Amino acid sequence: MRLCDVLYLIDQGCKSDDDHLSRHAATLKGPRTRGSTTAKGLEDFDGNLVLSMVKHPAVDDDCFVYTITLPGISGRIEAMPFGEVYKSQEIKVRDGEHGPELFVDAPNDGNGKPCETIYIILGKHEGETTVLTWHPGEPLAPFDNVITLHTAVKLHNG
Repeated sequence: MRLCDVLYLIDQGCKSDDDHLSRHAATLKGPRTRGSTTAKGLEDFDGNLVLSMVKHPAVDDDCFVYTITLPGISGRIEAMPFGEVYKSQEIKVRDGEHGPELFVDAPNDGNGKPCETIYIILGKHEGETTVLTWHPGEPLAPFDNVITLHTAVKLHNG
């Protein structure tokens, strides 16, 4: 898979008659501005770059995970796996935009961990392959009332 294939899927999602899918796909264009962030969007890079397919324990088996290092994307990781956070930070639960989420009750100091490696997750929506998300840093599992070592913990209360 090449980066242009991912951009095509995002564009197709934006054109979807499914309002939820089209609104979601629109958030995948340009820099990532919520959660783990980037200074640039995927469209700012050569579309012929080849992605590597990987398996990841935090991602469902029916999804496809791709990764690529994009120097200059200026990614900042703002969440870490529960297994790396719980011994050193007090973790709380709140209702987030997508349901319950774990977080560290500290202000966002804007100093997330730098990361140039991007993960892109493809899956099915209404039978169609679509881009579910892309972000700097490894995939993390959402908090769905079961905590695993891979469950996402946001590193601030912002």
